[in-house]
Amino acid sequence: MCRLTSINSSNCAHLSGTQIILSGDNTMLNITQLKITPIAAAIMTLLSVQALANDSTSNQNQYGVGNIGLVTQSLASFSTATQTQNGTTNYAGVEQIDDMNSNSLQNQSGTLNAVLSVQRGSDTGSSSQTQAGYDNDARSWQQDQVSSYATAEQYGNSNDTSIYQEQTAASNAYIHQSGNSNRAATYQKYENSNINLQQSGEYNDAYVEQYDGIDNNANIVQSGIDNYAETWQEEQLASVSYINQQGVYNDAIVDQLVGENNLATIWQSGGQNGALVEQFDATGMNAYVSQNGSLNLSYIQQEGVNHNLTITSNGTGNELYAGTEYDTNQGGQYGINQTASLTQNGVDNKINLSQTGSYNELYFTQNGTGNTLTSKQQDGGNLASGYSVGTDNSVDLAQSGSDNIAWVEQQYGDNNLSQISQSDSNNYASTVQGGSGNQAYITQSGYNQAAYITQYGSGNLATSNQN
Repeated sequence: MCRLTSINSSNCAHLSGTQIILSGDNTMLNITQLKITPIAAAIMTLLSVQALANDSTSNQNQYGVGNIGLVTQSLASFSTATQTQNGTTNYAGVEQIDDMNSNSLQNQSGTLNAVLSVQRGSDTGSSSQTQAGYDNDARSWQQDQVSSYATAEQYGNSNDTSIYQEQTAASNAYIHQSGNSNRAATYQKYENSNINLQQSGEYNDAYVEQYDGIDNNANIVQSGIDNYAETWQEEQLASVSYINQQGVYNDAIVDQLVGENNLATIWQSGGQNGALVEQFDATGMNAYVSQNGSLNLSYIQQEGVNHNLTITSNGTGNELYAGTEYDTNQGGQYGINQTASLTQNGVDNKINLSQTGSYNELYFTQNGTGNTLTSKQQDGGNLASGYSVGTDNSVDLAQSGSDNIAWVEQQYGDNNLSQISQSDSNNYASTVQGGSGNQAYITQSGYNQAAYITQYGSGNLATSNQN
């Protein structure tokens, strides 16, 4: 399992989810992962599809060990299949084909049980799965449907569940797991769909995939210790990814590719949390990361046009690296008209961000002890702002292009350092520092430059070079 806090691989995050839910080139459910006996798998494959009357109802109740319950309903609108199993190594399967308003209700309690619900080609299908115990497995598959709903609830430890929805417009997927070492995965392909995934406990994993959609929402909420959450959204328009983690040693990853006007939000509360947001080949993307606690770490990369980045860190030892694939200060924001707003309150906070393109803007605020900001902007219309308040703060800004403006003000603290380097036309730089032992350097090269340095206290050093 990939962990941001350990940072040992840049490719393991996406693989962790696909191993949970899918296998094969056709993204079919992997029936071998359901812990189904060969007999049950053979029966499920050889089931003959029968046309049933509307309003058909099937009820199955089984108790004991090694029971198999299978239901197939085809061309039977407003049909309901209900299965209840108590015991160990039981299997329940429901298949509903070309039904309208069909319902699948499956309940299992015990250990090493498996449940599967398949609904295809029906309008407004509903699948509900509930499992209580240990080492249980739940799978729901809905395809070619409209306004379908799939829910899975698991209580216990080491349980697996996944919901697969393809070509299902305006569909909803809900997963709730309570316990430790549980895994959950969801897949949606189409528009106006929602995913809600909740996990409470320790060492839980959550994975979400959404493709080819408009106005989709993916919500993951985890509470506990050492949890992992990842959202992958591709070819989305006006979609939202939201991850909320409460606890310690949690990791959150959001990947948004080839989209427009999408939003990625990560909330983390606790200690030593890690957040990664990657937005590529997109327009008008927004990324918001809020971390409260200690020793939090964020990696952000945005590539495209009109992106916005907002980072808020409160705690101790927070770090932000807006770069590529765990590399520091080698990217951050690529493209045109990018903006970044950064706020850190605490001790030993660090910000390292690089912007490449036109019309880039950077805003930063650091309050605490030992804060460090490194910002690099290149080519055209860039704006850098500031404030640093505390002890041992250091600010380093480099701008290259035209119409650049850099303003840094550190007021009151010790050992503050501000350095600004600007190149070429219409540049403006100003640093104001208050305290003792402050140093300010301004280097400008080009036309129409203006440099202002104001320092009060003792032991301040100011240097300004203009060419």
